[in-house]
Order: sequence, then structure tokens, then C-alpha cells
Amino acid sequence: MKKIAIITQHQVFNYGSVLQAYATQKIFEGHGVNVQVIDYISERWDNKKLFWNINKKGNCFYVLIYKILRIPIILKRKSQFWGFTKKYLNLTKRYIYYDDLVKNPPDADMYIVGSDQCWNSFYNGIDKAYFLQFGNKDVKRVSFATSVGNDFYNFDEEKQIKTYLKKFSNISVREKNSIKLIESITNKKVISLIDPTLQISKKEWEKLAKKRKLVKEKYLLLFLLYNEDLNASKYAKKIADSLNLKVVELSWQFKKNSLADILLTHKTPEEFLSLVRDADFIVTNSFHGLAFSLIFEKQFIVIKRSQFNNRISNLLDIVKLTERLVESSLDCSILNKKINYEEVEKIIEKEKNKANEYIIKILH
Repeated sequence: MKKIAIITQHQVFNYGSVLQAYATQKIFEGHGVNVQVIDYISERWDNKKLFWNINKKGNCFYVLIYKILRIPIILKRKSQFWGFTKKYLNLTKRYIYYDDLVKNPPDADMYIVGSDQCWNSFYNGIDKAYFLQFGNKDVKRVSFATSVGNDFYNFDEEKQIKTYLKKFSNISVREKNSIKLIESITNKKVISLIDPTLQISKKEWEKLAKKRKLVKEKYLLLFLLYNEDLNASKYAKKIADSLNLKVVELSWQFKKNSLADILLTHKTPEEFLSLVRDADFIVTNSFHGLAFSLIFEKQFIVIKRSQFNNRISNLLDIVKLTERLVESSLDCSILNKKINYEEVEKIIEKEKNKANEYIIKILH
């Protein structure tokens, strides 16, 4: 049986990251191969960095107290997210430093990188681990719907990437507008594939989701990344009032938004899935908030962020729902335009087939 080792962003405190890692593993297992996820967490997710490298300014004493008080919160997040990956992913031994990967690389017939933000230099720099610069040179190297995220690389980044991607036999990215960027750097053929979360079925996700118990009333789910509101909460409140829904805010903050009726904080990935599944409307600025809205066939809007809207715009363009990405104008006319999920499902099915053909090609 062919052995593949996947490296991705799986050990982070982010619903989309851990769920796309799960999806990627399930997709390749469906092709009858032996799959392992490389348990690479990088230095920035080491315990010392998590607990002490917190960007907080002010009086040294109060900053120290703040950091100490953060420890139980970080431990809870680790339990929720890393507990999920430990339960559901076939993990290799733990790697924290890139040099550890070089010295003792996973045994595999193929290395795969993908998907979530692995090639986003804003978040990761140019991390050689995510460009598969470890292991025997004869091991096949491919990318699978790898997200670039930003629009460009600087000169030094391009120079590094050109060298690193020479070893790749096949390259696929998640965003269509990343095709030209990577092709211009590598002179290799690049294709785009939809995010792995969209490549497995709604039924598969429902197996993971918790039973409904967090919210009994009809509700609008407000899910924003990085507390970047940009009037999203006002928009959510206006829509919720129009539809006679409660506003349920899913957040990492302990202080409830004054416009929300219910605050839910520090929920597990399984609970996140149930909250999306059971919502009557969704307002989000998250790529995976959008992806799971599509999977569970929800009415939704996406609020533009101050940056990194490309991946959201790209997905909405694919499913022909670009009007669902809105500014903070508080215009609720979108409520009169119901999403036709029969059409969306046809498009996603076509994209799934495209991804399946790519997998068959790289495995044979």
C-alpha cells in the first residue's frame, strides 16, 4: 500500500485549520492509501512561545499578570484543538523544529503539502517545512489545494520559492488568482482546487458535529475572525431582527458584544460544526465560516475584512455567489435573494471531480 505523509496547518487554534486537516486525511484515505499527518507544529506553537510570547504592552507587572492569567485559557484551547487532532488524525511523531524533520523525516512514498495558509508568507514566512525541503530526494512531492493567501511575494521570497518548488512533480493551489503567481515563479503548470473541507460530504461532517444542545431558539450565528467587526455585529443584529432570530456570537472573547443575545466562547471543533449546521442565518468574515455555510446549505453573508479577502472572493466566484460578500452598508436587500443550493451543489460536485482526477493522477 502506498504511504503518503501530509504536512499542513493542523495544530493551531482555528476551526478551519483542524477541520481541513481532517478532510485532507479522509480524502486520501478514500483512495486506499496509508495516510499520516506530519505532526509539525513549528517553533511559534511551542509551549514557551504560546505562554510567554504574547504581544501585550504596558506596565511590566501587569503584563506578567496578564500572561499568567492567559495560561489556563491556552491550556483549554490546546485541550480542545489538539485533543481533536490527536483523536481524529493519524499523526507522526512530534516535530517542532524544521531541522528535526531534516534529521529524521517521515517514511513515505510521497510528501504532500496542503492546504490552509501553508504558503502564506505573511503568517509563516517562507517555512521550508511547508515547501517539503526534507526527506529523500527521490520521494515524490506534490501540493494539494495549498493556500497562498496573499497576492504577491517579494523578490527574496520568490527566489527561495523557485528553488524549493523545483522538486515538486505536481502543484495545485486553493485560490485561482494564485495560479499566475506560482506559475510565473516556477514555470510549472499549476491548477486550483477547492478547499478540502468542501471535498467531503455534508453527511461526513454531520458525523462529527455534536447534537443540538447549545442553543434551542432559532438564531443567527455571528462568527468573526480576529475580532475584526467592521459593523458586522450591527449588520447581524439588523438581519436577526428582520428574521426574528436571536444573535449568537461565537468568539474567543469573554466579553459579550452588546448587540448579541448569547455569547458562546471556547467551543470545540465539533461544537463549531453543530452551531453552523443548526443556524438559521450566518454572518461571518471567515473563509471556513463561508465553506461550512455552503456545506450545510445556509443562508449567509460574508463581511469584507480589511485584508486577505481573496480566498473568500475566489470561493464565492466559483459558486457564483459574489453578491454575498458585502461591505458594512447595513443594506438588508440580500435577504430577498435566497441561495439556490441545487445550483451550488452542481458546481461543488464538478469541483470535487476535478480534485479527484488530480489525486488519481498524482497517486499513479
